[in-house]
Amino acid sequence: MKKIILIIALAFIGLNVNAQNQKGAILLGGSSNGNITLSPTTNINLGANFHYFLSDKIAVGAGVGFAKLDGLDATNTISLAGRYYLNSKMYGNVTYGLTEGALNEGLTVGAGYQMMLSDKIAIGGGLGFHKPDGMDAETTISLAGRYYLNSKMYGNVTYGLTEGALNEGLTVGAGYQMMLSDKVAFLSGLDYWMNPAEGADASISLNMGISVFIR
Repeated sequence: MKKIILIIALAFIGLNVNAQNQKGAILLGGSSNGNITLSPTTNINLGANFHYFLSDKIAVGAGVGFAKLDGLDATNTISLAGRYYLNSKMYGNVTYGLTEGALNEGLTVGAGYQMMLSDKIAIGGGLGFHKPDGMDAETTISLAGRYYLNSKMYGNVTYGLTEGALNEGLTVGAGYQMMLSDKVAFLSGLDYWMNPAEGADASISLNMGISVFIR
C-alpha cells in the first residue's frame, strides 16, 4: 500500500510581480516543513530567504536552511540566487547551493514562462538544468495550469516530464491566498503528488507561506 505523507510547510511566497520588480525593493521570507508518513517517519526543514532588486529586471538573493531527514544526520544549507525578468511573462534564474550533499547542491539554471489566458485561467512552464558538484547533470521540464475561483482561492495542476526528477509526475492541488496588508502576503495550499515510479509513495502536502515586501 502506498504511504501517505503529510507535509506542513511555511514557504517563501512572492508578492504581486508588478510590486516586486522595483529597483531597491527587498523581499523577506521564511520556510519550514515537517513530513509525517504512516510508517511513521519525520522530516524537518527550516529556512529563510532574502531577495534584493538591483533594477526592475534583475534580482539577487541568498538563503539559509536547516534539514533533518528521518534516519539521516542534520544538515545546514546555504544558497545564492539570481533572476532576470525578460518581461511580465518570461524570466531566467540561476541558483548555486553551497552545501555538499544537499538536494540543491551545485549549479541550477532555469527559465520560466507564465501568462493569463483569461481573468481566471493561467498557464506556465519551466525548464531547468541542475549540475551537482561531482555528479551528472539533470535537465527538468514541467508544465502547469491554475484556475482562480476568486481573488483568494484557486486550483492548480503541475506535471513534471523528466523521469527520475524530484518533480516527476502529476501534482494537483488547491490554494488560498490573501494580502494581510499592502506589504505582507499569506498563502496556504493542499497538494496531492502522484509519483509514477514503480513502488514510489504518493504524497499529500499542506503548505503555508508568508512573505514581506520592503521598499
